[in-house]
Amino acid sequence: MKRFLYILIAYGALGVSTSIAQDIHFSQYYNMPLTTNPAMTGLVNGEFRVQGIYRNQWWNTGSFGKPAFSTPGITFDMPIHFGNSRSGIGIGATLLNDQSGGGLLNDFHGAISLSYLRRLNNDNHQISFGLEPYFWSRNFSDDMQFASDLLGSGQQPVNALNTLVVDVNAGMFYTGTILPKWRIYSGLTLYNLAQSTINIQDLAAMHNLRYSVQIGSEIQLSPQIHLLPSFVFMRQLNVDQLNAGMAIVYQMTDVTSITTGVYVRSNDWIQQLRGDAVIPYIGLDHKRIRAGLSYDYTVSDFQNQPEHAGGLELSLRYVHQVRYLDNLDKLYFCPRF
Repeated sequence: MKRFLYILIAYGALGVSTSIAQDIHFSQYYNMPLTTNPAMTGLVNGEFRVQGIYRNQWWNTGSFGKPAFSTPGITFDMPIHFGNSRSGIGIGATLLNDQSGGGLLNDFHGAISLSYLRRLNNDNHQISFGLEPYFWSRNFSDDMQFASDLLGSGQQPVNALNTLVVDVNAGMFYTGTILPKWRIYSGLTLYNLAQSTINIQDLAAMHNLRYSVQIGSEIQLSPQIHLLPSFVFMRQLNVDQLNAGMAIVYQMTDVTSITTGVYVRSNDWIQQLRGDAVIPYIGLDHKRIRAGLSYDYTVSDFQNQPEHAGGLELSLRYVHQVRYLDNLDKLYFCPRF
């Protein structure tokens, strides 16, 4: 299994594939708004928001404490209001750490998010624009082994493979009330606008442009039950992915609700629709805290290589409540995915 991981990591990291430097993204895109679209920075129903997530893929292939593939991340964002104006700005930050092979390959992402927020037409509609400069650092562990090591031809200079990329993402996001009990939203995100060059040894590859489209809505069937259909479509080079599904929110009390849903992920959606995973989700909201759990159950041909090739995601969110009642009319609507 370790040799299989070495080959897989080296294959992607050294540019053998055209999908070098595929960006980090989560199955719980609805619980990581800043990584989904920087224009959602500051769309907080409160003073500020802290969101954390942990993804563990191929959970049974690594040792305890060192899973084969893991991605922890944390974001922070808050709105800043312009007096009595309907306009404001959002500021935020994101930290992600993606590890492969139990730490043999480490990708660290850090970003600052800025957005312009504007409420329109008696607050029934709002639009926002976001910009997110970021850096991405790729580092190899000294324990990494390459073909030269396995063949006994000498030690690979691992430090020479480390690289740093600086780039920028941008997005726009719209939400609106179509009917009293029906809200819709849509967004567009462009990643890697600078398309920086990645140099690893004698290989050079471009950090390719990726775009993402988000569409969804919130439908209130009754005071206790809400439907949340949504989908996210992404494309980078000739690789595309569609995540789509439906969640149902049951409001148990004024401060507590439970969310259950099922999502599907498919690849090569444009050329041939290929199912990749079915993703059940359950979440619990209590006052200002939300906890979520999802699992990617692989349905493609890759499901048995290795065994249990799915992905587990845990998320936790905290939204700090407003301090003054006169700030309530200044809150921006944040879609409830």
